Amino acid sequence: MTTKKRWLTSLSLWLAVPMVVLIVSVNLEDGLSSTRGYWMTATTKASEAVVFTGMVAALGATWEASRLRRADLLAITARSRLLVVAEALAPTVVVALLGTLVSYAMLATLALGAPGGPAWHVIGVNLAALAGITGWGLFLGFLLPPALSLTICLAGTYIWYFVTAAHYQFPLWARFLSGGFLGDPGVWGVPDPRALLAALVSASGLLVAGLCALLLRDRGHALVAGVLMVLLAVGSGCLIVRPLDYHPVVARTGIACDRIIEDEITVCLWPELEPDREALVPEIVRQHQAFTARGIDLPSTVSAAQEEPEGSLWLPMFPRADARSTVAAGFVHVLMPQELPESCPNEKFPQHTMDAVLAWLRTTAETEGHEEYRASISARSARALDAVLELPPEAQGEWYAINRPVLGTCSPDPDTLDPRHLAPEADS
Repeated sequence: MTTKKRWLTSLSLWLAVPMVVLIVSVNLEDGLSSTRGYWMTATTKASEAVVFTGMVAALGATWEASRLRRADLLAITARSRLLVVAEALAPTVVVALLGTLVSYAMLATLALGAPGGPAWHVIGVNLAALAGITGWGLFLGFLLPPALSLTICLAGTYIWYFVTAAHYQFPLWARFLSGGFLGDPGVWGVPDPRALLAALVSASGLLVAGLCALLLRDRGHALVAGVLMVLLAVGSGCLIVRPLDYHPVVARTGIACDRIIEDEITVCLWPELEPDREALVPEIVRQHQAFTARGIDLPSTVSAAQEEPEGSLWLPMFPRADARSTVAAGFVHVLMPQELPESCPNEKFPQHTMDAVLAWLRTTAETEGHEEYRASISARSARALDAVLELPPEAQGEWYAINRPVLGTCSPDPDTLDPRHLAPEADS
């Protein structure tokens, strides 16, 4: 078959345009709204395109392997089997890499000019996942009849990439095996190495299955060996990621800290936040003083890292964002309990307390839209908020300290929601 004919009759070539359109559409809708100024986020979000490039690679490999099987070309050629298959797969590989390049190029715009560069280890896992799913396509194409192999390939890859990620019957960690969902870390996080390792192990098993189908001349032996390799690799991957939840991100380490002498506060920022230091540091100091003036005991070290230095206050901040907005939102985030009792029955859900505490935090921090949020809460919560704001600063902090623990339990709104017992006249 001539090179021109091989390309024109390649299934991957005909799927190239729809693939690129889907990648561009998803990146425009979701990817470009991710954290800016951080290469890790840009790389992991771009890697999600493997759900499209992987399907094309698998279908293209199945198509080419089926054509080679029908022509019995591997049995009659004197050339290396690997070379013959490599030539047949050239259009598929080029199309899959084109889609990958489009995704990385689009989302690189999120991080251009930021310190460092692309996360090459994430890109390596992404390419390994592509190679693995291509091997799976070869396995099906060489060992099954054409119609059956394409049907199983389409159904299998759809389940592998989409159903495991969205269907409630699959555990949350199952999506990490495909290498397409590695989290969307903020500047304080990086992908969990276990998710990367599981994707790499699974891809290796799929690739070896394809090599078994290619190199073993006995189809029965190839089928058994390939299935065993897939089961072993995917099973190992499951064991690796089973402890993970839906968000495979761990804390980033290695942050640098500087002490603000005149305010006795130590501020730790990531390199991605350093360009905004002059705007961020005064705002951090101002917010810190505003909450401590209300009697809230905050650590003297404020860090953009989750787990270092030990005993510091973690403040989630975003690069290339308005300093006032991101710092204010960060203080509200860390001071508002994150483990809210969402599964509690209605009669034991402290909704009014939750709304009042959040509204007080937003008002104190002067977050963007805090007045609109005040107008959206219930009348009971609004009355409590207004009464709290009339208290002296330290009494406001006492009200917060009393009501905050309630938000981590399944319990009705407490009597302490009404702050009148903290009013000065109540003490006299």
